[in-house]
Amino acid sequence: GVTAKIAGSPAAVQATLSGGLREYSATYTVVLLSPNGLATIQIDYEDMAGNAGVQQTVVIGPSAVTIDTRGPGLTALTIASNNAASSSVAIAGNTITVALSVDESIGAPNVTIAGRAASVSGTGASWTATYVVSAVDVAAFDGLAATIGVDCTDIAGNVASVAAAPTTDSSVVTLDLTAPTLTSVSLA
Repeated sequence: GVTAKIAGSPAAVQATLSGGLREYSATYTVVLLSPNGLATIQIDYEDMAGNAGVQQTVVIGPSAVTIDTRGPGLTALTIASNNAASSSVAIAGNTITVALSVDESIGAPNVTIAGRAASVSGTGASWTATYVVSAVDVAAFDGLAATIGVDCTDIAGNVASVAAAPTTDSSVVTLDLTAPTLTSVSLA
């Protein structure tokens, strides 16, 4: 008989005959609590007379499987405006830029700035998102800090979603969409 463990858990073993030889395959379904990293194996077997074979714990050949049940994590997140007077203030027409880094490669993330979809560029674990401030689109944020939302997926399909993500360097961009007004004018 043959028994197998993959990632430390029992695996289902299936025997088939091929060219007069018995071949075995083991199947394991990854669950959320499976250990992340290179999948380990343990195969115990014996012949028809009950003689035990040497336990196999190394994959023979070039195959390997990495288990990844963890979503990507933000490692750096910053925000700034191209406002000439201050990078922490944005008025209509300014571009707000969010730079983000994650702890593993991801596909293009979906990023929102002040609740609006941002244009995204980058690769792997480093991305930049930009949004040109439209007073009409973000009027509800006038006088408030622009929020940042990030949705991303790693190459294994694990999703991470952060609404109102805090920056890692305490950077903030406040939207100032109200034009100044004069309250008093006098001639001397």
